[in-house]
Amino acid sequence: MKLDVWIEALDPKLIEDLFEVERSEYKKIIMEKQKKIISEGISLQYKSHFCCDSVDAPSWLIISIEIGKNVALPVALGILSSYLYDKLKNRKNSRVVINNQPVEIDAKKIEQIILTNINVYVKEKEDNKDET
Repeated sequence: MKLDVWIEALDPKLIEDLFEVERSEYKKIIMEKQKKIISEGISLQYKSHFCCDSVDAPSWLIISIEIGKNVALPVALGILSSYLYDKLKNRKNSRVVINNQPVEIDAKKIEQIILTNINVYVKEKEDNKDET
């Protein structure tokens, strides 16, 4: 199961921090779209980002979250939301947007919005399957 997450930030080091890489490995994340394994069956993958030339304008990082079929969803969401919270909590000018829904940088609120969007994603897949 995959879900895209948009993160708005003024911090240019967000990609390095989120994927826990050094500046020298930055291009591997961008060009090769390497995955960051958070825990068994839970990963992040760089999708794209948008930057502005202005110092005060935020940039957007788009990542794809993947949760394996053999991972209990409540456990995966707890691990994932805690990871994202830990990486974002000290960024005063950041916000998380999941499927166009802004969410406060709080582990429980991040978990809740991801769960809501996963339920919508699953429901849409089931509806599309019924139409064929």
